[in-house]
Amino acid sequence: MAFWLVALGSAIALFLTAFFWPFRVIVSLQARGGADGNFAAAGGAQLGPVTATVIVARGVPLNVGVAVFGRALKPSPKEPKPKAEEPSEPRPAPRWLQSLAARLELSQVIDYLFRKRRWIGLDALELDFDYSCKNVALTGQILAALCTVSALLPAKVTLRQNPSWELVDRASLSVDGRFRLRPGLFVCDTLWFLMRTFMLPKRSAAAAA
Repeated sequence: MAFWLVALGSAIALFLTAFFWPFRVIVSLQARGGADGNFAAAGGAQLGPVTATVIVARGVPLNVGVAVFGRALKPSPKEPKPKAEEPSEPRPAPRWLQSLAARLELSQVIDYLFRKRRWIGLDALELDFDYSCKNVALTGQILAALCTVSALLPAKVTLRQNPSWELVDRASLSVDGRFRLRPGLFVCDTLWFLMRTFMLPKRSAAAAA
């Protein structure tokens, strides 16, 4: 009996540790473009053993890849498209989804997403921006604006710029970021947000009546 209690307690402790333990997310992005309209961008993100990559360029189809422990996950083969059928009437959305959309205001969602949260944190964010313009005055204006912006950024955000005085329109951007995610706190905050939005107003109205 004591063995099962110890095993159960260990399993619960392990679950809570994994549930609330912060996970490190590393993000990297490289992008560049020119006046001729050509551009290319490549980015990647890593969360533990899972990595995701995205590559896009002008004239090249979007390429997205996901790998786990270094092994790429291959997408399932596409099934042949069935013959076009006559358009049917759109199905109505489920009742619970209609109720959710009717009661949930956009301002509440924006406040929930952008307000400071415990479940996401920034360790460091580095941005390197190289640019030049045919109009030298415009290059100077961009330089002054970015100097002003960099002075207002948080301490964990670093903006480095490298203006070039060549008479060519071009730009390149490099982004490297490290974040902390706590999925357990995210679930708890989301549940509390839904309860506060849908259940507490009912209780307040019932108490007032």
